[in-house]
Amino acid sequence: MGYVTNYVDDILIFSRSFDQHMDHIDTVLNTLTSAGFTINARKCIFCKPEKKFLSRSQKRKINA
Repeated sequence: MGYVTNYVDDILIFSRSFDQHMDHIDTVLNTLTSAGFTINARKCIFCKPEKKFLSRSQKRKINA
């Protein structure tokens, strides 16, 4: 999965479009749950064009 990066318990998903992002989220969440991991939805942030990750701003242009 070249569109995912992680550090400890944080996962960042990069996508080029909203539709692709939804597919990527689905794939990552299915992979995690299949492996027995649980996800705390209150700690999740979805579909943001920019997010600070490891003290660096991570930007990806999302074509709507």
